Amino acid sequence: FILGAIATGNLDPVVWRKVRIDRVVLDVSADYLCIAGEHVPMSEHVAQAAVDSLGAILPTPAIVDAIEAAAIILPLPTWAPPAGQSRAAQTSSAVFALCEERTRQLFEARGLTPEQLVAGHRKDVVLARFMPPGVVVIYGARWPDGRRLQPLYPIPGGNPGHEDEYEDYSHAVRAVRDACLLDGRPASVRAILSGPLAHLLGGPVAMARYPLAP
Repeated sequence: FILGAIATGNLDPVVWRKVRIDRVVLDVSADYLCIAGEHVPMSEHVAQAAVDSLGAILPTPAIVDAIEAAAIILPLPTWAPPAGQSRAAQTSSAVFALCEERTRQLFEARGLTPEQLVAGHRKDVVLARFMPPGVVVIYGARWPDGRRLQPLYPIPGGNPGHEDEYEDYSHAVRAVRDACLLDGRPASVRAILSGPLAHLLGGPVAMARYPLAP
């Protein structure tokens, strides 16, 4: 269903906001990608299809940090599993709906509009230096006290992470336009990440894109 919505241009219209990271000015989606007004968890394959459709790329952890530094920070509004439910509840429609409802309440309480850059209320699917085959790499979100909720996951020698098809209520996708400015001149995010200036964007990365779904 989500791939069909992407293929037919039915992602909600994206509002682009400018964010500077070192010598690079990026265009990033003001919020995580939505369909019919709801933040949509996506596996790595679907996330890649989504950003491809926008001429965009997924962020690195350093880009996530730069976005958060410029954004209005909202905490992840719930934590699964709810009392009395198993760990599997975090992939359920019920918890997804609960998180979305609490997210709407946060936006309404703060009087936020679609033009404002917001972050913290979801974890990002990211590009990183360590991207094991068949695993989705995630990072981001904030606790209510402002602390980082999800450190980069997985890391070398640590927990093997989630399989590539995994997504739960806390995952979402931020788009970063591939077209950017480097020292005021037109450039490409992909080209920067694969070149000698990759460190400007938190690179180098193991790969600049996830494979699409077979």
